[in-house]
Amino acid sequence: MAPLQDRKYQLPIPALTDATNLSLRVGDLTHQMEVVPKLRPELASLTATIRLPDYLQITKPVQREIRSGTVQAVSGSNVSLEATISSPLSSAKVDAQDVTAKKDQFSTPVRTLVEGSNAPLTMQWVDVDQLAGREPLTLKLEGIADEAPSLSIEGLMRQLVVLDSEQLNFDLSAMDDFGVRRVGLEWKGIDATLVEKVAQGERVLAAGGPEASSVKLEAVFSAKDNGIEPQPIELRVWVEDYLPNRTRVYSSAHILYVLSPEQHAIWITEQLNRWHRQALEVRDREIQLNQTNKRLREMSADELASDEMRKQLEMQAAAEESNARRLTQLGENGQQLLKQAARNSEIGVGHLDRWAEMLGVINDISASRMPSVADLLDKASKGAKGTTENLAQATESNAAGKIRNNNSGDSKSGSEDQAKTPPPPVPALVDAESTQQPNEPSDAESEESKKGSKPGRFTLPSTTVIGSGGKSQPQNQDEAVEEAVKQQDELLAEFQRLADEMSNLLGNLEGSTLVKRLKAASREQLQVANKISDRIENTFGEKSDIPEEDKVVLNELTKVEAKSVDSLSSIMDDMQAYFDRRPLKQFKLVLDEMKEMDLLSGVRSLADDIPKEQGLSIAQAEFWSDNLDRWADDLVDPASKGSCPGSKSRDSLPPSIVLEVLQILEGEVNLREETRVAEQAKKAVEEKVHQQTASNLSEKQGGLGTRVDKVLRRIEELPEAEVHFEKEMQLLAKVKDVMQEAEDLLNLPDTGAITIAAETEAIELLLQSRKINPKGGGGGGGSSPGGGGTGTTSDLALALSGSGANEKEDREYREAATTTGETGAQLPEEFRSGLDQYFNSLEKQTEK
Repeated sequence: MAPLQDRKYQLPIPALTDATNLSLRVGDLTHQMEVVPKLRPELASLTATIRLPDYLQITKPVQREIRSGTVQAVSGSNVSLEATISSPLSSAKVDAQDVTAKKDQFSTPVRTLVEGSNAPLTMQWVDVDQLAGREPLTLKLEGIADEAPSLSIEGLMRQLVVLDSEQLNFDLSAMDDFGVRRVGLEWKGIDATLVEKVAQGERVLAAGGPEASSVKLEAVFSAKDNGIEPQPIELRVWVEDYLPNRTRVYSSAHILYVLSPEQHAIWITEQLNRWHRQALEVRDREIQLNQTNKRLREMSADELASDEMRKQLEMQAAAEESNARRLTQLGENGQQLLKQAARNSEIGVGHLDRWAEMLGVINDISASRMPSVADLLDKASKGAKGTTENLAQATESNAAGKIRNNNSGDSKSGSEDQAKTPPPPVPALVDAESTQQPNEPSDAESEESKKGSKPGRFTLPSTTVIGSGGKSQPQNQDEAVEEAVKQQDELLAEFQRLADEMSNLLGNLEGSTLVKRLKAASREQLQVANKISDRIENTFGEKSDIPEEDKVVLNELTKVEAKSVDSLSSIMDDMQAYFDRRPLKQFKLVLDEMKEMDLLSGVRSLADDIPKEQGLSIAQAEFWSDNLDRWADDLVDPASKGSCPGSKSRDSLPPSIVLEVLQILEGEVNLREETRVAEQAKKAVEEKVHQQTASNLSEKQGGLGTRVDKVLRRIEELPEAEVHFEKEMQLLAKVKDVMQEAEDLLNLPDTGAITIAAETEAIELLLQSRKINPKGGGGGGGSSPGGGGTGTTSDLALALSGSGANEKEDREYREAATTTGETGAQLPEEFRSGLDQYFNSLEKQTEK
């Protein structure tokens, strides 16, 4: 009901959601109608079509759903919006300007975004029922900057000492908000004082693409391949995107100390001296532990049964494990150092072979013999807990250590072992892979064990797979502390023998290094003379009018000579110390002549004369250069240049040949990486640049093939080569043919998949896989210094410089134990031992 007011009836109708019939009556007039409720037209979707700037080279428009009040796109983009409304439209406006509405859609005019602008855009619409939105829709169109690209590098240290011929392989990733254009390397020398040619250059690694927002690459770098003389350099990776006039984005600088073979040999000797000192610290710690264990051994069973002594035994076991971990880390560092040394032709294979043999013994001590002592002490502490008669009950195995290969061979009785002492093992240069197949003894192996062991063959490297083999038989164990002291005495005797041999090796290397140091000092004096000669035209006869640039150079050379005095003084001191240890006549004669000519005073005077008397300084520098070179020649290399010690047996290859094959193998692997990098950079460089790169790689491949041919001829010259080394010669002949094929492909030029496949085949031929009997290795420590291996094969010394990731072992799962002292900052010894004891106690509680 509604009253008449101003000739109108106001009839309130309730809110409706569905169509409803309405009956209207005014007086005697009635009328029927249908009431259909309608919603306001709302925005159903909003899509932005973005055409990126032309410089990005992305022609396809970018479609983006807009779900907020701001539309962002890179500055310079053209943007239009398409709105879809919930009902058909009769009209629409954008910024109060009419636009065409088609059915339920309309579009905005194209707008160009400018960086920093935040222009609003207002949209309104009316549907066919003349209903409008509740309020206009307002958006912000914002132009944003094209962000600079970024880089990340993996596998390249910030500071590194490298041989000039060494190849560095590392990975890098480049990212950009739109597209990475190019990625490359740039290098420059950082000390131009004595360098004739300061390093400066760059190399493109790869091209990206307009839509390549993320690029992952392999990178290689070799100083020699890029014509860089030995000197410290700064190496950086750079990346470019598509924004015009943007400067390159560089990574942090990596400092590489590029050394010549002579300089590298000196550095290796210094590192080996440091490594030797660390090894002696581990030995001294083991001696301390041994003395404590001996005191414990003298105690009665009742005394050891006390809680205090049991804790002392636990502490001894924990300290033994900690020392074993330190030695393990030391062995790993030594292996890395050996691999560095094996790349240097100035370090003789005799040195490498002996050094690597000692590393093998160190690895055995840290992996089996020290843990064996620790386990025995741990068992003794547990045994003392419940009895006063025996410290530890006998267990199944006499070797309580962590045996890496549970299938290390059948153990015979002690009398049989003493009666049939196996021949000395010949190292096998293999990279042995484990297998998941069950170990089953074969008849052939049983027959072979009955016939006795034969000396192995030292031959080319190969990859092997552990075959089937038998299980070792357990033996009884004596009293735990007594056995721990006995084993510790043996490993200490072995350690002492190694220390003596390492001292002798260092003596030989130091003698050889003294010659190299004198040669280096001679070259330095000659470089000083050449640098002064380059400036003599502007400085000769001038007292005060010397150009500022020349003054700077002369002052730098003065500093060089001042440092040379300290360096030469150190060389003379080392020569005197070496002569005191090994009184060789040549060293005495050279030392006396150095002192008679007053070398140090002469060089010190030269440092003072350079700014004042340039002509005289040139003559003095050349004089000392000649004499230093002559004194180096007068010294006889005490190590005979580390010459090859010869074959292990008539059917074994000399270590020098095996080392050469390992170096060829490393060279082929590096060449394959260079080929991949050349292929990925193909699109980013000119065709002639790619052709030159491929030609250089072809030449390098030819050089490796020539080296293989020389090795083949050296093997053919060995006695009875066709009898003993027929397989090796056939293998190398195949390698030579495949390398020739790869060389021809690179010369086309072709750096693609076919060439990489040929290089891979050459690598695989040098690392063929075959089955072996895992019974070959095994055995704990010997009863005398030098003992330890009782199998028919063992890893050769030089295998450490060419082995892969997996060693010859049958790995078993062990729960990871928390330890300290392996990584991070070095803590004082008392803190390390305390933390080790704490975590070992935690581990024991977890096992319970």
